[in-house]
Amino acid sequence: MSLTDQDLMTYLDEAADSTDLEIAIEPKGKQIMGYLGVIQSTLGYPTEPCHYVAIDTLDGQSVALSLPLEDFQSVVDVRDQTSLTVEEYLFFWAEVDETQEVVQWRLFKLPMTLNAFQPIYNRCHDFPTLYRLIQLGHYLTVPALRSFFWQVFTDVPLMEAFVSIPASKNHHHSFPSGLLIHSMECAYFVQRQLSSISEISQREGEVTLLAALWHDIGKTETLGQVTHTDVGRLIDHEALTLMVLSEPLAQLKRAWTQGAITLQYLLTWKSNQGFCQYVGGNLIKMADQFSTSLSLQRMAFEDKPDFYHYASVEAGSGRWFVNRIN
Repeated sequence: MSLTDQDLMTYLDEAADSTDLEIAIEPKGKQIMGYLGVIQSTLGYPTEPCHYVAIDTLDGQSVALSLPLEDFQSVVDVRDQTSLTVEEYLFFWAEVDETQEVVQWRLFKLPMTLNAFQPIYNRCHDFPTLYRLIQLGHYLTVPALRSFFWQVFTDVPLMEAFVSIPASKNHHHSFPSGLLIHSMECAYFVQRQLSSISEISQREGEVTLLAALWHDIGKTETLGQVTHTDVGRLIDHEALTLMVLSEPLAQLKRAWTQGAITLQYLLTWKSNQGFCQYVGGNLIKMADQFSTSLSLQRMAFEDKPDFYHYASVEAGSGRWFVNRIN
């Protein structure tokens, strides 16, 4: 099963009803990524038609992959239906098995070159979540917020850190790419709740979604792969959020002042400050706690048999006790 560009709402609705989407995109074999190249059908030997898609990689090679007719036609359809600006490029990702058969593929566009995107891709330990992050950017409908998202995403050094580091040193999501996974879990949680509330406008919802996504981006300054950075030993990550996002926020303020102010408020509001003036702030807090708890549950039960309903895990400075119903 292959997924192409699709609305984030549709993805979330389908994911709620089936785990197939999660299973289908989990890469296990060799991965190839590059520009979408030549797409063609030829006659094989003696008469069997062959359907090829070429991937133009960073080293200048063109890797030809044979696809089943159904997938081949899907690639053609998506390519033909995808509009590109002068700053956008069409990328193709594929997982192949030991016989070079395509197991699954993804087609997506980015407002950056392969040379710029490759370091981000190479540093990420979880392509499925990186792919969903890209899809989230295309989901945004407010022009100023979409520009804000892509300005953050195309900051290569920032994204190299964001997609690779853990979310914590020895607590929740404390593994490579943990920050990316935690951030996307929070974004999905918030978006799903907001989609069912008619009183919140699309514009406010998208500001809230971005606040949930980038709420921990200050950790790109405070965490390395194993230990805290020199900055992280002195300064809390929350104090660095606005600094990390300062240039995109300045551009957002010029394009949409109210959106920039709201985003800054949601990124810095804390529950101990009292009532949040935007409903979405409470959702972000809930999403953060939910994702953290879910990570601790995974850690507690990862080496336990299915019939276990109680476990504990050492994380951070204490022991956490977790229950579940099988």
